[in-house]
Amino acid sequence: LLGQEVVRLVDSYLEPGYQQVVWDGRNRYGREVSSGIYIIRMLVPDALGRGLTPGYTRSIKTVLLK
Repeated sequence: LLGQEVVRLVDSYLEPGYQQVVWDGRNRYGREVSSGIYIIRMLVPDALGRGLTPGYTRSIKTVLLK
């Protein structure tokens, strides 16, 4: 829990509705990461689209087991 970004899975506009993203357990350089607890952070820009402050933020813990 060092607060470092491991990988950014989505960085683009998605249509409203149910979305699913699959992480293959690799970091941004394509190397496998170790088993452990990772925090997933979801950010949605404010309604005006300026992105200065997130309109919605949610963090969840997930466990990667190999």
